[in-house]
Amino acid sequence: MPLSFVKAGFVAAACVFATSDARAEITFCNNFGRLIYVAIAYPQSGGSFLSRGWMSLDNGNCSVFDTALRVKTLYFRAESTWVRHG
Repeated sequence: MPLSFVKAGFVAAACVFATSDARAEITFCNNFGRLIYVAIAYPQSGGSFLSRGWMSLDNGNCSVFDTALRVKTLYFRAESTWVRHG
């Protein structure tokens, strides 16, 4: 897995959370300029967390991560290969 991080603002993530039985859709879009990898984590009852990933996402593409997830809180992390500017 790549070791560097995608800085905030490079990955636009649109998350819609269900508070009832409505359909939840978590979509990630990559505007970084390079391939990225995305993982998610969310709390479970009892205080533990469940994590899922890694989904690869090419530059300029969007992808639905999960259509069946029903959570109120979601954390995500995106990484890329090392990028050096300058």
